[in-house]
Amino acid sequence: MNYPDEDTVYIGLFIIHGDFHRQGYGSAFVEEFAINMRKRGYCRLRLDVLKENKNGFEFWTRMGFKVVKEIISTIHPERNWEIKVMEKII
Repeated sequence: MNYPDEDTVYIGLFIIHGDFHRQGYGSAFVEEFAINMRKRGYCRLRLDVLKENKNGFEFWTRMGFKVVKEIISTIHPERNWEIKVMEKII
């Protein structure tokens, strides 16, 4: 909550077990989560996706998230992870 701004909720990790992919569980959760966060006064959801995670990127794009910037992760500099920072107005 309140990261990087006070009106934003940051999703740090979102995983749906592979057996349940493409069955609507992830979409239903994200939609309900967005409604609940809006009711609490938040205006945006934010998350990061590894550039190489094409399935994850496609999911978040379908959910209405847009890339706001691309960065190189500093957590493990030796891995040179390229990150897409995505946001959705709720």
